[in-house]
Amino acid sequence: MPQALFLASLFVLPFGLFAALTWLQRARWRELARELGARREPRGLFAPQAIVGERFRIEAVKRGKAYRTEIHVRAEHTPGRFVLPPEFFQGGPNWALAKVPGTRTERVFLWQITLPGLSQPSAAQLAELRAWLPEEAELAGLHPLLVGSGARAILVGEDSVATTFRGFVTEPARVRGALDALARLAPAIPAGRRSGARAA
Repeated sequence: MPQALFLASLFVLPFGLFAALTWLQRARWRELARELGARREPRGLFAPQAIVGERFRIEAVKRGKAYRTEIHVRAEHTPGRFVLPPEFFQGGPNWALAKVPGTRTERVFLWQITLPGLSQPSAAQLAELRAWLPEEAELAGLHPLLVGSGARAILVGEDSVATTFRGFVTEPARVRGALDALARLAPAIPAGRRSGARAA
């Protein structure tokens, strides 16, 4: 009988710890939604709920065996897909650090394989990015916000700007810092339209 109890405890204990950890994460997730004045949106029985605000969406997405927290903010007139590390905004835009999704070729024994990667944007792509970004004065302070929040990079996509964190991030200060940084880019309109609006 003691052996049966021991075996049962070996099975129940990990399950209990997993359940307690899941409950704690969900409680923090609910609190984060309250802090942001957002609602929670179901994403399946076992997946954490998404947090949805007026112009943003936060999701904990499983990648392999680990979670990654993704924050998306709606943006208009985006110039295409770009990856901008926090250092891009340090002391003004550093255009050499802007990257676009591409591919890279690697040799494996006798074969060459093509893998996803990042590459330098063309002159035309950089021109579109330059026209889309707010003026340099509006970008001041963006670098400290990104570094302080621990955001890995800003991902410019179709009609959105986003950033990601490793793990399940529920700290309000980090999430707010990332949201503030993304919101500075989200309403970005091409420079010609901005100046036209001022003139009107």
